Amino acid sequence: MFTFGLVFGITIPNLAVVAILGLVVQYFIDKYNLMYIYPLEFESQAVSRKALIKNSFYAVIIFQVSMVLLGLTKNHVSKKLAFYLLGFIFI
Repeated sequence: MFTFGLVFGITIPNLAVVAILGLVVQYFIDKYNLMYIYPLEFESQAVSRKALIKNSFYAVIIFQVSMVLLGLTKNHVSKKLAFYLLGFIFI
């Protein structure tokens, strides 16, 4: 959700507000789950940190690639082809 909000928030400004609201709701749901639902023996902070770093890195790379593709739409590549390429990246 963070990646989609980051990538498409520039092209669709209203999407950034929706993404922020979704992330806030997800934060409170995850906080509730960690505090009351899951016991401490299921806690794996080292695995979570590695996944967080990897996913954040991929989010920034996908953001940069998509901005390059959308930047090329004015000169060389049609917008339809750019969105097909973005869809291919996300799948």
